[in-house]
Amino acid sequence: MAGGETSQASLQAARPDVWTTVVDIGNTAIKLWTVKNEAIAGAPYCFDLRHADLENGSFTGEIGVLLETAGSVAIGCTGPQRIAEAIGNLVETGGGKAVHLQKNVRLPFETCYAPGQAGIDRLANVAGGLEIARATGSSAGMLVVIDAGSAVTIDIATSEGVHLGGYILPGANMQSHALNRRTASLPPVCFDDAAEPGVDARQSRVMNPPQPPRRTLDAIYYGILLGITGAVEKAVRQVKAVAASSDNAPVEAQSAPPMILVTGGNAELILDNLDTENAQICPALTAQGLLVLARSQKRSAS
Repeated sequence: MAGGETSQASLQAARPDVWTTVVDIGNTAIKLWTVKNEAIAGAPYCFDLRHADLENGSFTGEIGVLLETAGSVAIGCTGPQRIAEAIGNLVETGGGKAVHLQKNVRLPFETCYAPGQAGIDRLANVAGGLEIARATGSSAGMLVVIDAGSAVTIDIATSEGVHLGGYILPGANMQSHALNRRTASLPPVCFDDAAEPGVDARQSRVMNPPQPPRRTLDAIYYGILLGITGAVEKAVRQVKAVAASSDNAPVEAQSAPPMILVTGGNAELILDNLDTENAQICPALTAQGLLVLARSQKRSAS
């Protein structure tokens, strides 16, 4: 990582409560984020979970070096738990400290969600989104956080810091793969930058074609995007209705558009096709939220 092994070890020795790395383990990739000045810094190191070294838990090469010198590490995992355990062991073997953030983590906000059911990624997204809203002095009465990855999650919170709940639906690629596998003739369409061999890539297309699609590949691509963006837009309308009917929210917040934060692998694609205002991409949202949750555990333990 930036600064090398010596700087990480020195930082941890001087300030054991300071986090130096955040590890976000998803369904398809591991992301290692560097922490500087108590905030996520720069782009992450990304590693495909399908890589052989990750599948057998050996963690050789660059990722092994990074983990052994990572320092004080906060780990959030929605992917294979064995990967999280192997990462924690490697961090501690190198003299660092690993803290696993689970579903039952202490939250720095209130939630109406059933205890122990929301994934750590969703909790982190809410925590990170609320921190951004406070830091920017947002006048929005509500917060909508969208994570467009393997699955699409939509979480809703008030500006006062109450997580009201949310929605989960299949991600774009998951929908395409399901259509291909559960039908006799529908081809797969890829929504990522690089398509798999034999898969039609449509990442560069835009939404709202001038007429209904007239090719099957187009119909699948635009149909899936229409479903996801339509779901998000309906959720936003619901949020506006909730804000307008709230007796506790300030008058200006009742009429203000909600703050919409979008993260995940397909964030840019989804945002480009949303018919909403006050929306922005936050690539490091989950990592920043994991950092917020890690700090919360430190405070509760002290």
